[in-house]
Amino acid sequence: MGILLWLVITAGISVWNAYAVGRLWPEVKQMDFLTRATVVSGMVMSAIGFIWLFMIAEATILHAISPIYGTNEETGLREVIFDFNEKWMKLTFQLGYVATALPLLGSGLCIWAHSLVVAWRERTLVSGGIAAYNTWAQIHNTISVATHMPGFIGKIGEAIFKDLNKDKLMLIVVLLLTLTSIIGGTAVMWWIVASVAKKRETEMREEALAYAHTHEEKHN
Repeated sequence: MGILLWLVITAGISVWNAYAVGRLWPEVKQMDFLTRATVVSGMVMSAIGFIWLFMIAEATILHAISPIYGTNEETGLREVIFDFNEKWMKLTFQLGYVATALPLLGSGLCIWAHSLVVAWRERTLVSGGIAAYNTWAQIHNTISVATHMPGFIGKIGEAIFKDLNKDKLMLIVVLLLTLTSIIGGTAVMWWIVASVAKKRETEMREEALAYAHTHEEKHN
């Protein structure tokens, strides 16, 4: 139940981030550097969420269909030819963590800095609360990465050098799963951003025409 709730929340946040970026994208060139960096950071955050959704889905499917048996041509006996067990699921998630941790911290840093600027400028309870939450989230994520990253990198390196010869197929599967998750998550994010941005551009043109028409009527 907990993992299902996390998946739903992650999907919702990722969709919202992509939607919000899409609404702002037509005007991104007119923004100051920090605001523009924050918009791009929203894209990164959205992509990371979708990447993890793809990764969990693909790993769960491969785990569910494992083990797969085949017949050994030399002995004629049935044997396991593919087994995406807990070991390879764990390695996949460790690799995914390593691949997304630094982009997560970088984008989080931009969002945190922007929230501080907004809080100082507006000095409201809401903006202050957002800045406080972003501060806590950035500290929490930084500590988490500093704690887990070295161990995960060590586990990945150990798996590559230890299992390269005997489990080459499974290592390739883990790498391909990670790569397809990154591509798939990024593609979904960009599709939402591009779709919303296109709709927003149409709205802006219509608003500009309506304003011009109203302005012309006032002068007439």
